[in-house]
Amino acid sequence: RGPRLCGHGRLNPSHLGRFKVLRRDAYDAILADLFEGTTPDVDVLLDAETAFCEDCADRGRREDAAKAAELDRRRALHARLAGIPSHANGAYLVHKPWLNELKKLAPPPSSKKPPPLGARDVDCNAKLVCSHGRRKPRAPAICVDDGLWEDLTALFPRSTVLLRDAVICADCLKGAQERKAGQEERTEEL
Repeated sequence: RGPRLCGHGRLNPSHLGRFKVLRRDAYDAILADLFEGTTPDVDVLLDAETAFCEDCADRGRREDAAKAAELDRRRALHARLAGIPSHANGAYLVHKPWLNELKKLAPPPSSKKPPPLGARDVDCNAKLVCSHGRRKPRAPAICVDDGLWEDLTALFPRSTVLLRDAVICADCLKGAQERKAGQEERTEEL
C-alpha cells in the first residue's frame, strides 16, 4: 500500500502515526527479504519533494490551537456560570441544569474522553422554553448579566434569549395545575 498523500501530493502529517522511520540500510534489507531482491512498484522514495506537507502541518496546528482555545473559553464560561449565586441579579436567564451539559462540552484537560467540538448549535435555554415560546413554569434558571450573556452567545449563538422578567406560560401553568389536581384526586380515592 502506498503512502497517504495530501491534496498537495505530499505525505499528509495527520497520518504520521501510520509511518515508521527506518535507516536506509534497514529499509533495503527489509525490501530484499520481502521481495527477494526485486524492487516493488509501490516504493516511494521520501525526499525533499515528497516529505511531509508543511501547508497541511500548519493547518493542523492552527486547527488544534483553535480547538484548545474554544475548550478554554468553554471551561472559563462554565466556571463563571457555576459561581453565580442563586439570588444574583442579571438581565438574562440561563437554564440551570444546562450547566451539566456545558461541563460535558468542556471537560478538564486531564479527561481521557475528547469533548464534542463544533457544538455551536447548542441552545442553553432550549429546555427553559415551552412549545408556546414562553418560559416554562417551575423551570430552574439563573440570572446572568449582559457581559456573561454576550460571552455565552459568542460560544453558543443559537441560545434563546429569555429576559429575567419573561412571562411564565399561562397555558403550561394551567395544564400543570390540572395535572396536579388530578393526581391529588386519584391519591384521595386510594
